[in-house]
Amino acid sequence: MIQHQAPISGLSLFGQQYIATAGYDNQIILWNAQTRQPLQRGWHDHLANYCDFSPDGSLLVTASSDGSTRLWSVPEFKLQCVMTSHSDDVMQAKFSPDGEKIASCSYDSSLSVHHKNGNFICKMQGHSGLVESFDWTADSQQLLSCGTDGTIRAWDAATGECLAIKETEGHDMDALVTLSAGVFIVGNNDGELQVISGNTVLSTYKGHRSSVKKLVKSKFDNSLLSLGYDGVAVLWSIEGHTLVEWKRSEYPKEIWARSAEFQSRDKIYFATFGSTFAIWDIARNHWDLEGFVPSASLNSVYAADGVVYSIGDAGLLKADGKDMGGPQSLCNFVLKSGPVLVCGGQTGQVFDVLKNRVAYAHHAPLNCGMNFELDGEQRLAVGSYSGDIIIFKINDRHLEFVSCHKIHENAIKGISLHGNCLYTGCADGEIGVTDIRTYEVVNKITHAHEGILNDLCSYAHGVATVSRDLTLKLWGEPRATIPSRHTHSIKCIASNSDGNFIATGSYGGTVDIYDCTARQWLGNVRKVSAAGISSLTWDDAKQRFLASSYDGRIYAVELG
Repeated sequence: MIQHQAPISGLSLFGQQYIATAGYDNQIILWNAQTRQPLQRGWHDHLANYCDFSPDGSLLVTASSDGSTRLWSVPEFKLQCVMTSHSDDVMQAKFSPDGEKIASCSYDSSLSVHHKNGNFICKMQGHSGLVESFDWTADSQQLLSCGTDGTIRAWDAATGECLAIKETEGHDMDALVTLSAGVFIVGNNDGELQVISGNTVLSTYKGHRSSVKKLVKSKFDNSLLSLGYDGVAVLWSIEGHTLVEWKRSEYPKEIWARSAEFQSRDKIYFATFGSTFAIWDIARNHWDLEGFVPSASLNSVYAADGVVYSIGDAGLLKADGKDMGGPQSLCNFVLKSGPVLVCGGQTGQVFDVLKNRVAYAHHAPLNCGMNFELDGEQRLAVGSYSGDIIIFKINDRHLEFVSCHKIHENAIKGISLHGNCLYTGCADGEIGVTDIRTYEVVNKITHAHEGILNDLCSYAHGVATVSRDLTLKLWGEPRATIPSRHTHSIKCIASNSDGNFIATGSYGGTVDIYDCTARQWLGNVRKVSAAGISSLTWDDAKQRFLASSYDGRIYAVELG
């Protein structure tokens, strides 16, 4: 049966006829819009991030973390050409309104334009951070782009020349749509929507309690959809250069706020964390998840007291393979802190598994956690997508909230303890150092990596970090930058109990171990899975590393 085995990251519609979805299982699936049955599928070599139909529906363009943009015929799904003008993940690819050109943006900080036959036209370079989103102008002559460097840039789509730059006081932006000539809307990481003309902010609206992840303009009327990490979908009317909110709804935990599109004035289709798409009936405020099956992907593995815990997209926690319940929403981490077992993820909730209850609700998704001791008290630190660390203490088997502290302007990807400080790694490549007594930030290392900093851990002499730039960095004495042997982005890292061995895991399904004493990689790279490695942990009971994978399995990785 054709269906997605991992979260759907991109979705596109062509009239009442076709739906296309792009997934983290590398699949592109074409669906019948009326029957919701799959018709065809294609593949990328890595995560499929985005898809877009040509205006006449005869072609579909797809963007992938394999660095390529691919063009498919519809409905045959024959590969027409592969465009490889980027050196990192391609996050979006869109046809121009006239259907003649294709633009793409990438984590390599650039945009590219090709003719619809695959011929290269130009490249646009100037952003200093990740390019998260872009949109065409209605006349197909220009592009507007935004990203993590806090700038909005206008580009000539024929020459690649940068025509204008708008600074936004360092705001990270994930979403942008054009309204008319020179007027556009952006969503930032403070939950704001801003209507901008040239260099002038015409109006600002607080739409969400955390980052605006997606903006979608309706093709049928003057409606605009905004999706936030706060789990809320908001519908706005565009009245000239003014936005008027007219409907707000919490979306189900199965929805991924990364992609959506209006199917009509009354229905919007959504990407999900599972096998198929969802539909929001706006008038009835009804969410249709027919055929949805949660992804089997595992996002976290943790070993403690001889027990192996795991959790993933389905939000079902397992201990040595046995079900223990859970929040039944996507979770990014599981952690045992003293007598308390907790997990958390997309909903922003810290879930107490043994008591089967939500212990705390944050306004943004949660990414990672770690436990530590302070003055004889067991404590827990959790890192969020909003750049906050949330501190708890364990009081008589009860998880008690202590405080919340803003550390970064972007998502915290990893957290660890070294000495008397918490070290946090941020998606924008920044490392934060926070005192565990005062929770004051005592140091920040900016541009620690050239790409997204994906994870960190403590080791014998300090803290180690990994990134999309395929390097392992040791922030100890001495500092070192170590080229990895992985061929795909490094996703995760862990050290053994004495901190002399560091394991790294990649999206290519490989695990490699670094010997800190010998200062060299240990043996050969281990290819343990055909899917990506999502997390690593040290199993002290059996003196080995464990790797969780997006294929839903846990793999033992021996030191020998």
